[in-house]
Amino acid sequence: MTLTQPGRTEDKTRWYGIAPEAPFTPHIGALVDVPTYTRTALHADGDLTVERLGATPPRSRNSTGMLLARIAAVEQEDQHPSFKGRDERDVPGFTPYRAWPTLGEEGEPVRGQPLDPYPHGLETAWAKAPSTLPTKGGAWPAPHLTVPDFGNTHHRAWFHVMKDEAGYRGQMRLIRNIAVPEEKV
Repeated sequence: MTLTQPGRTEDKTRWYGIAPEAPFTPHIGALVDVPTYTRTALHADGDLTVERLGATPPRSRNSTGMLLARIAAVEQEDQHPSFKGRDERDVPGFTPYRAWPTLGEEGEPVRGQPLDPYPHGLETAWAKAPSTLPTKGGAWPAPHLTVPDFGNTHHRAWFHVMKDEAGYRGQMRLIRNIAVPEEKV
């Protein structure tokens, strides 16, 4: 399973640093490097079973599967205003992602799936970014988006994606340790 763009592998010398690579400007390179690193790090969770993906801790509805689905949904949700200048709800391909940003009850159908759909969802959501971002100038993250009722800058939209990916990694670890802990031998 790979959760990075094709041809990229985990570089353990870069675990604690953001290092923009060509063909990206420094600001855009940082926007690419953080989600790429996060998805590479998610590779460690490749042993997740259907039970582990659907398990929830006490008094919580969030499962690892729901969080993986939400990462893809948030990225789709923020890419359309950022890349296309339009609301994602106007895009027919967004339909599978509609319920995922809210988690909770609408995320319930995510349970019971094997791991395979989640990397595909993440890779589908991410597929446009590495080829589209190099075409943007170095100042591109600063302007406000042109979508009505979406007053964020491009940088804020992408920060939202990165924040969720990094935060959900921590939640997934907690869920894994609390809801379905490893059996002690």
